[in-house]
Amino acid sequence: MSFSLTLDDQKLDVSKAGVVTNNDAKGYYAVWHMTAVTLSAGSHMAVLTEVLKKQISDGSDANKDGKLDTYGPGTTKYPPCEIIAK
Repeated sequence: MSFSLTLDDQKLDVSKAGVVTNNDAKGYYAVWHMTAVTLSAGSHMAVLTEVLKKQISDGSDANKDGKLDTYGPGTTKYPPCEIIAK
């Protein structure tokens, strides 16, 4: 798996990004963190793109069909996240 993150159409260096994973009552989730950037006042758009080279599973069966949920292979570009800096 690889991913890229753009902020206002500029690719950010994610090589030192870290992740913390958890599995609790809310389910499995990952929280990514990286060095903060300074934003000018106004609206900014962040877009995450994920590339899976092969099919993976998170081990869950969310739709209860008796089969593990799978993702990929392929590229997923997630909807933009608007960040408003004041």
